[in-house]
Amino acid sequence: MLNNSYNLILLGAGIDEVSLRSLIEELGLDIPVVLHYGGGSGLLLAEIQQIINRELK
Repeated sequence: MLNNSYNLILLGAGIDEVSLRSLIEELGLDIPVVLHYGGGSGLLLAEIQQIINRELK
């Protein structure tokens, strides 16, 4: 059983996105997944902000 609550999941390179998304669905969780594969100059912030904006609609 999960004892923690998460607002989003941040994925980096090397993570099996398909398996993780399947697990989230199987557990009945509604958690947005942010894909981040590197880069600088505010890229991570922009990726997270995009998910936040989508979830608020």
